Amino acid sequence: MPKKKGVKKTLTQFSLTCSCGAKVPVIELAGKGYMAHCAGCGTLTFFHNPSLLARLGFGGELCPHHPERKPCPGGLTSWCDICRIRVFYRNREGEK
Repeated sequence: MPKKKGVKKTLTQFSLTCSCGAKVPVIELAGKGYMAHCAGCGTLTFFHNPSLLARLGFGGELCPHHPERKPCPGGLTSWCDICRIRVFYRNREGEK
């Protein structure tokens, strides 16, 4: 069986603070932007703008706008039109 080829992932020197409070490393997806996956709560964050990493470098939030969370399959999602950041929040057992 042939091996699947995926996107090359490279760990950056930056990390963000998840909504659950955990520090999450930011990973560069070769030519496709950046992502962060929280091992604690399962939240996924995606963005393309490398200049947003400067916010993290100075200790700020990736997106200070806190867009509304809307239902999606498996949990909730949000999209910031200003920062152009997509976040997926996973539903966990017992949560609504």
